[in-house]
Amino acid sequence: MDHGPWTRDQILFSPLSIVHCPFPMRLGTVSYSNVIPLIHGLPCDIFKAPPSQLAKLSGPDDIIMSPVVTAFLDPDWYLIEGVGIGSFGAVDTVKLFFRNKRTTIQNIKTIYIDSDSLTSLNLLKILFQNRFERNLNSIRFTSNPKETTEGALLIGDKVWKENPDQPFLDLGEAWTEWTKLPFVFACWMTKNPTIGKKWKPFLIETAKSNLQNLEKISQETHLLKYWKKLYYDLGEPQKRAIALFQRYCVGLTGIPLSELRWI
Repeated sequence: MDHGPWTRDQILFSPLSIVHCPFPMRLGTVSYSNVIPLIHGLPCDIFKAPPSQLAKLSGPDDIIMSPVVTAFLDPDWYLIEGVGIGSFGAVDTVKLFFRNKRTTIQNIKTIYIDSDSLTSLNLLKILFQNRFERNLNSIRFTSNPKETTEGALLIGDKVWKENPDQPFLDLGEAWTEWTKLPFVFACWMTKNPTIGKKWKPFLIETAKSNLQNLEKISQETHLLKYWKKLYYDLGEPQKRAIALFQRYCVGLTGIPLSELRWI
């Protein structure tokens, strides 16, 4: 079923095209526009949720485009290589905004945290502690939007609503400048490896086809520039980056280091 070109409002507020599969199958995705090139035209039922809720809402046979931290916390997940949502440099939609020009990485003390993504929060803390040598105990993080803070970590399309002249730190850019590696924010994963192996070729081919025809999916210049900036490949460099991020997350949170299982 082809809805024609997507506008940004359709992407954010209209239901996605649903074509029922010949066998029961659901995909779970984030509700942000960065996922559209990966799911447009896929023949399955699709449900959308904030990144932090996808794993909780999924069933044992679902495939979800979930933050990579999901697999760090639960070793029952199998990650599907080939396709993900990542960056090599600036990502544009994962940013720490500073309330004024006097606030910097070195002196910020209070930060509002967008509760949608645990991956972005962990990445921010890893950068503060390991790249910028900040003591995390000297920073208060809050998810209460009513509190006055010196900065705000925002992710997804809501970032575009901020003042473009407001100073910020792009987390994707900060990671790549530091590690010389890409960063992967999310990838396909499932707890059923048989279904994952069966669907892997469809997921990869759909992404390749859509990325070659972005103008047919959306004619909005802003979205096209954004999609072309993102890295949707998930190959060996991305897997090395995920492994490095996992090791830093283990050091940050104390979660057990589990071997990531790939399909």
